Amino acid sequence: MTPLGQGILTGMAEVDDPLISDAMTKMLASASARDLNQTVLDLAALSTALCTVVAENSHISRQQVLDCVLAR
Repeated sequence: MTPLGQGILTGMAEVDDPLISDAMTKMLASASARDLNQTVLDLAALSTALCTVVAENSHISRQQVLDCVLAR
């Protein structure tokens, strides 16, 4: 996972905090296109893996898990 991806995942819970939000905005603004592309791929892979694990343990489909998460 890229440092940008790690930062996004770590800071998302506190995104309402202006300092965290500002730091995340600066990270995104200063990231290279390559880092942004890799981060999107990393986060997509992580999301897919998490949906798969939850689905397997809940006996529902990955799509149902994703639909539930996106509905929040």
